[in-house]
Amino acid sequence: MRFKIQMASVNGWSDLRSSTDGEAYEVCFYATQSEAEAAREDFRDLSEYLESFQIVSESEPETENIYE
Repeated sequence: MRFKIQMASVNGWSDLRSSTDGEAYEVCFYATQSEAEAAREDFRDLSEYLESFQIVSESEPETENIYE
């Protein structure tokens, strides 16, 4: 099972995505929950409220896509 990070938004939860060279945004998946937790820590400097990020299994649906 893989994991992903979701960010709280105004209308629910959005999957964390990344893009390289302006390509389409793709969901960031992690092989273990520990890897996802470590990646979430990278946001500590960007967000003072880490509780606005949750780690879920890859099958957990997002309720909003903030990248659209």
